[in-house]
Amino acid sequence: DCSNFDELFQAAALIPLGTTLNPPEESRSYSSVWGDNAIGTGHARSMLESRQAWSAARNDVHQWMVIDAGEVVDLAGVVVSGRGYSCEDQHVTSLRIDTSDDNEAWAPVGGGDGMVFETGLRSRSGALRRELNFGRALRARYVRLRVVAWGRHISLRAGLLLAQEREGVERLQVIDCSQL
Repeated sequence: DCSNFDELFQAAALIPLGTTLNPPEESRSYSSVWGDNAIGTGHARSMLESRQAWSAARNDVHQWMVIDAGEVVDLAGVVVSGRGYSCEDQHVTSLRIDTSDDNEAWAPVGGGDGMVFETGLRSRSGALRRELNFGRALRARYVRLRVVAWGRHISLRAGLLLAQEREGVERLQVIDCSQL
């Protein structure tokens, strides 16, 4: 059955290489921000190297961050880190991840309501980074990180983990499975 040939070819032709895309602050949006800080200031700074983090205005499971890659890319996962340089006991411990091409229609990673990713972040781990791998490459422009659980307060820094095509692999129109 070749009805899913694109997914099969993607799995065969793409490998995660750990290349991190860390879009600028203006390419990010949030459900809420502590102190209603403007994007790129105060508690609305979620780039991996920021001196702060995105800190939600409320601690509940309705909080999210969206990262715009700027164009549709092949994603292998996300990179997460807790709040940096102060209040390092504020972090997200688990989340669900959705992807989209248009920032309107979302597909949960893992299907259904989406699988829960454990971040491995803990108190005093502001410098710690964790890679959360999707298990297979996904094509998307937008990534939404939905908070499931947190320590002390919802705070998060994040980037995107890109998948890269293997050198020498040529994408072909698949006519039958023997071409795979």
